[in-house]
Amino acid sequence: MDNNQMMLYMLENERKRYEYAKEFQKTLRWAILSVLGAITIIACSYMYFVVPVEEDTMVVTNGSQMIDSSSIGGNNGM
Repeated sequence: MDNNQMMLYMLENERKRYEYAKEFQKTLRWAILSVLGAITIIACSYMYFVVPVEEDTMVVTNGSQMIDSSSIGGNNGM
C-alpha cells in the first residue's frame, strides 16, 4: 500500500466515523427529549388525577351562624 492509498483509506475511515458520531448524537438527543416529555406527561397526569384540590366555602345562615365546609375533589365536571 503506497502513501496515496493509505491517505484515501484513512480519509474514508474518518468520514465514516464522523457519520456514525453524527447519527449517535441525533439518537441521543431524541432519547433525552423523549424521556423529558414522558416525565412531563407523567407529572401532569399525577397532578391532575392524584393530587386533590381542596375547596373552602363559608356559608352564613340566619345572619349570625357561619358554617365552614370544605370538600376535596379533583374532577368537578364529571
